[in-house]
Amino acid sequence: MPADPKEAGSPQDWLRHAKSDLALCGMPKTHDLAFLMQSLPASVSVPPPLVSLPALNQYAVQQRYPGESPAITRKHYKVAMLLAEEAVAWAARSIGRS
Repeated sequence: MPADPKEAGSPQDWLRHAKSDLALCGMPKTHDLAFLMQSLPASVSVPPPLVSLPALNQYAVQQRYPGESPAITRKHYKVAMLLAEEAVAWAARSIGRS
């Protein structure tokens, strides 16, 4: 029986498909949220609260290179998590997965 197309599959399946999609569209492999947002087609409307999404880049750097930046405060953590959750929900709605 074929897999249900609504099922996400394993993380390895998801990554394989994501890499294939990126290769097809010519997108470079990046985690730079500012670059990714600028690369969106003009027809994609980004909700105003998500305009500050590139600010999350700093947390990726802080976690990858601990000790080189001040620790993340609980307040900043909560704000970052809310922004990230909103971004994931928006992306899911945008591709019809909500």
